[in-house]
Amino acid sequence: MKKTLIALALMMTLPLTAMAVEPAKTEATPAKDCKKSAWLTKDLDLNAEQQTKVDALFEQNAVKKKALHDELSTQIKEILTPEQNAKMKEKHDQMKEKHAGMKEKHGCPQE
Repeated sequence: MKKTLIALALMMTLPLTAMAVEPAKTEATPAKDCKKSAWLTKDLDLNAEQQTKVDALFEQNAVKKKALHDELSTQIKEILTPEQNAKMKEKHDQMKEKHAGMKEKHGCPQE
């Protein structure tokens, strides 16, 4: 009787433990769509014309953001001391490296 109960208990728990163990990942994580408009296209079911227009808007915005960023950086550099500028450049380089690592992790191309 005890043997039957033990066997029954084992038969009940083994499938549960197998389900609890996460299967080994044999494939690399697939690359995400790195376009900023990807979620709009997917979630809102944009057609080709809409997708093209949204991509163009994101591109125009990126150009404007870069110009504004460059202007801001120039103005800040004029305010900071040489030591502060060096420290800011070091922090900027660290963030740039971290960002590149995140893009690489997701399979996105470097800009």
